[in-house]
Amino acid sequence: MAEGRFAEAAVVYKTLVQAVPGNAGLVLNLGMAQHMAGDDASAIPTLEAALKLRPDLPPALIMLGDAYLKGDQPAKALPLLRKAAALDPGQRDVQRMLVQAASALNRHEEAATHLRKLLEVEKAEPILWSMAGREYEALAQEAFEKLENLGPNSAYLAALVADSRVRGQQNRAAFYFYRQALERDSKLRGAHAAIAGIYRRTGHPDWAAIEERAEASLGPLNCATEKLACDFAAKRYLPLITSAKLNRTAGGAFWQVRAWNALAVEAFSRLEQLPDSAPKLELQAEMLRDRKQYAESVKFWRAALALVPGDATIEHELVMTLCMAQDFAAAQPMLDRLLKQEPGSAALNFLQGDAYLNQQLPEKALPYLQNAVTADPRLLQAKASLARAFLQLGQADNAAQYLNEVLPTDDDGTLHFELARAYRAAGKADLAKQAMDRYLELKRRSDEAQAELERQAEISAPKN
Repeated sequence: MAEGRFAEAAVVYKTLVQAVPGNAGLVLNLGMAQHMAGDDASAIPTLEAALKLRPDLPPALIMLGDAYLKGDQPAKALPLLRKAAALDPGQRDVQRMLVQAASALNRHEEAATHLRKLLEVEKAEPILWSMAGREYEALAQEAFEKLENLGPNSAYLAALVADSRVRGQQNRAAFYFYRQALERDSKLRGAHAAIAGIYRRTGHPDWAAIEERAEASLGPLNCATEKLACDFAAKRYLPLITSAKLNRTAGGAFWQVRAWNALAVEAFSRLEQLPDSAPKLELQAEMLRDRKQYAESVKFWRAALALVPGDATIEHELVMTLCMAQDFAAAQPMLDRLLKQEPGSAALNFLQGDAYLNQQLPEKALPYLQNAVTADPRLLQAKASLARAFLQLGQADNAAQYLNEVLPTDDDGTLHFELARAYRAAGKADLAKQAMDRYLELKRRSDEAQAELERQAEISAPKN
């Protein structure tokens, strides 16, 4: 065991367990050796046997929990790890595993609690701040869904939708939803101020002043009657959440959403304040990519790669982001080099094929896309691109086959339009008409929704 020869140790321990039955320590050591040798199929029953002999054996609880996590069984891991943490609260590795298990089971509040404990002593760890931010975002989403049930037509819901549009820099849509919120509750705090901000960003300072006066006319917060709002203003987010849970109303859910979102912002802000390191830059690059800020994301991936040149994971992420940014001139030489190293990679073959396809080179794209689909038949994006390549090459029947496989993912009608083209090229007029009719219906709905939003979202003067 001391030399790391775990498989050999397991053989010896198995002999000892047979020679001295019922000895919890020997059974534990056998389970540890099996687990550390990577033989969890054997380790799990062995560690379970050790816990039957001694239910409070911390190493058995920890290793069995870890084995279950590695076997994608977080529901079995969680109670074991909770018990291990109760027996020894200072075990940071156990806290990390608890985060993993709780998050996998969508127990985001429990995961966030363990993350806060870890961050008390590991404040410089980028991944922990990133994970905390994501758990808080998940909790905000859960609270938002509660609000949708409790107050589907409430000012609170409209205000939160407006807040999300502001974060997405969608001023017109945000303006519309803030106006809706004020129509439902003319005294909703923050809505006039938010509209004033939109006016200033869109070049209407005179209108902004009117909205700022309207916000000021609401007066200072009355903490006796607006306790949740006062807690939020004072950044007492966790006490606010505790109180808001007892208030099973749309207002309580509203303040939970705002508090969880504020905690997420704080966590991501702490991440940004850390000194630059490859893990920090990678996390920032991922967040920017999630927000579709591809050019900015590329900068962070490149900065991370500069700190650890040749890192394969970062190179993969960088080239994928370059393709998302449509920077094929930069992506192509990287893809050529990486594919020489990993010719069987489904992801790299897809990226290479899709890059060629976007440059109107279907002949070059086809073999790479076929390789991608063969390597991973579940890669629907590759199938959609392969269908486009076949269509551009005049192979209509092949195109139709793959389009039908990815049709359930069509949310704007584009794939139905391509399918209609394929059927028409294959001489299947009836099927082409069905696909085109479905495309026209999806497009009509999309156009009507967009037109209605644009009509309603016109940024107009303040209402008297």
